[in-house]
Amino acid sequence: MRVLIILLIAGGVVAGIAATVMISSENDAVQPSVGQIEENEEGPRFAPDWELPDTEGSPVKFSDFVGQVVIVDFWATWCAPCRLEIPELIKLQSTYRDRGFTIVGISLDQPGNPAVKDYMAEVGVNYPIVMGNAEVMEAFGDVDGVPTTYVIDRSGKVVAKHLGYTNRDVFEREIEMIIGSSE
Repeated sequence: MRVLIILLIAGGVVAGIAATVMISSENDAVQPSVGQIEENEEGPRFAPDWELPDTEGSPVKFSDFVGQVVIVDFWATWCAPCRLEIPELIKLQSTYRDRGFTIVGISLDQPGNPAVKDYMAEVGVNYPIVMGNAEVMEAFGDVDGVPTTYVIDRSGKVVAKHLGYTNRDVFEREIEMIIGSSE
């Protein structure tokens, strides 16, 4: 019996390590290098224009942020990596807001879900949160999971895309690269 338990524990550890390596490798594979602009056959890709309701139902448009460096973060309250990343995004917003930067969170929770407002209050979200839908996911073209985060320069070009939890240091390097080149 002890041997079986030891084998089960060892198997679980190996599976956990393998899953971590796969997630890490997958995350590295989809993250462009810092400052690399995503391109399609026409050249640099621009962020789509959108209009979505905030948690109070008031409309928020991407054009409201023209001329700013913007992080658009697709997330959900039920997503554990999102919940890890949001406190780091709050810190980024505090650090860079006065330098022409903002974050917009696009929640993929059901519209009107009280969990979104509750979570925002619980962690002190200091940036706009809007309620997403399938159309805006499709407009971005490749939101395959959450969190999916786009870094967008002042002209509206998508500079980087990150799938999965991304360390604040990565975002800071990208933000500094954009802000530094435009100041």
